[in-house]
Amino acid sequence: MRLQALAVAALAALAACDIQPVSVADGPAAFTPVIWKTDTPAAARRQDRLACNLSAIGASPFATPEEIAALDARVDPGAKTSFVNRCMANKGYTLAEGRVCSAGDRARGQLVFGANLDSLPPLDSVRCFDPAAGGFILA
Repeated sequence: MRLQALAVAALAALAACDIQPVSVADGPAAFTPVIWKTDTPAAARRQDRLACNLSAIGASPFATPEEIAALDARVDPGAKTSFVNRCMANKGYTLAEGRVCSAGDRARGQLVFGANLDSLPPLDSVRCFDPAAGGFILA
């Protein structure tokens, strides 16, 4: 009886939070790394990302594409990712793990392409991310 009351209370709490559970048919939830900053124009976010990537491989902003490719080939991908993450965090970006959109999420929501948005919404308003499409779905 007590276990049943706890289950009912848990379901009521979930309903009050307006959380959309992932369908069992969608399989287990997957997560993807997210680097996020609200109130920053898209061009500034691209410049920050480029500056961090160039710094991670030791390239100058004036390096040619060939020089960049050669330097990039010599850098350990894990070390590069770690450096870029620290660099972006130092520039005020939030690093988080976001849930990857399921087929059910895609059916219920509209995909927003964040790369061109000059004002990203708060991270907690995002339901899930679609890294292959470069977008997200709002809650």
